[in-house]
Amino acid sequence: MPDLSDKSGSPVRLVYLSPVPLGSFSQRPHHFVRWFHDRFGAEVMWIDPYPTRLAKTSDIRRLWHRAPTGLGPEWEDESWIERVSVPAIPLEPLAVGRHINHRLWKSVLERVGNFVSAESWIVVAKPCELGLELRRRFPQCAFVFDVLDNTPAFSEGLSRKWMEHAEHQVADRADWIITSSSPLHDKFAGVWPSKTRLARNGLSALTRDYPRADPGASPPVIGFVGAIASWFDWNAVIRLAKKNPDAIVQLIGPCGGAPDRLPENVAILPAIPHIYVYDVMSTFSVGLIPFVRNSLTEYVDPVKFYEYRAMGLPVLSTKFGEMRYRDQDDGVFFLEEFGDLQFLLSRHATEVGTDMQRSFQHENCWVTRFDQLDIFND
Repeated sequence: MPDLSDKSGSPVRLVYLSPVPLGSFSQRPHHFVRWFHDRFGAEVMWIDPYPTRLAKTSDIRRLWHRAPTGLGPEWEDESWIERVSVPAIPLEPLAVGRHINHRLWKSVLERVGNFVSAESWIVVAKPCELGLELRRRFPQCAFVFDVLDNTPAFSEGLSRKWMEHAEHQVADRADWIITSSSPLHDKFAGVWPSKTRLARNGLSALTRDYPRADPGASPPVIGFVGAIASWFDWNAVIRLAKKNPDAIVQLIGPCGGAPDRLPENVAILPAIPHIYVYDVMSTFSVGLIPFVRNSLTEYVDPVKFYEYRAMGLPVLSTKFGEMRYRDQDDGVFFLEEFGDLQFLLSRHATEVGTDMQRSFQHENCWVTRFDQLDIFND
């Protein structure tokens, strides 16, 4: 294992193969990379994702929609981080596609080879052929599989079979496996118990105290901030809006599609940079997490839960993933069971004070999460 204490004098370096672009809305990969840099003074090579499933007709529509800009972390252009784009054709599940991609990756692998040393770490957060090739090419580096989701559930058919194979191979060849939720930990620890670790999701450190919205404010705002995609439970949102016509249901984030007709009190707003998330949440009366329950969400520990609670907000959620283990003692109320918004607001009007919020923030911030991982402290 590389010596992170840097006694040799060689710079510690990290190669991070990410499932999301560096310039996207800040997510766990961004927070891990920033933590690793701050903790060990490491230089970082961030490898943006490339297509690892077979193309679908729906992908054509995405070509006409320009991705929003200005959502990435404020440090994305700093000198300590190098961003790499990967050329690839969307045929990775096929042997011929992997063969072609290998030829396209020559310059990428040369850049990695010039960057890493025996003191370097390679973290793969997207199971794929490139991740496996990095393991083969650079066996001297510590190799970590950062498991963020039940990744095969994002795909179907041959693409899903390939992703299941790639996930198993990356996990099997990794020195360590980090999982972001209890269900994911159980899944991987059942096969690789000695090298699997749990580091649940967390939240960004709040740089100042934010005012809480007045629980008695009218109209109350039931808010959501994050990606709105196939896992979004629109039926639950519609029922909530209709049951509480005097409240505003405010959905903020990149939206991959919404029903044609929504109640008038449902508002969909564009994505915002992560630095403004807490400013927006300070206007919420309640935090909302309306996800369907399926093979993808059953392994999720939503970051939104931690951010809402850090702001002292009660949380309305469906029962999925890590959320199903929480209850009213955690400030969580389930949409399937709870319908009295005024009771929720009155109950939490005085429950959460500033000291309690600060304690929650410290216990659940990203720094605390990653500092507790023994694989970086040995």
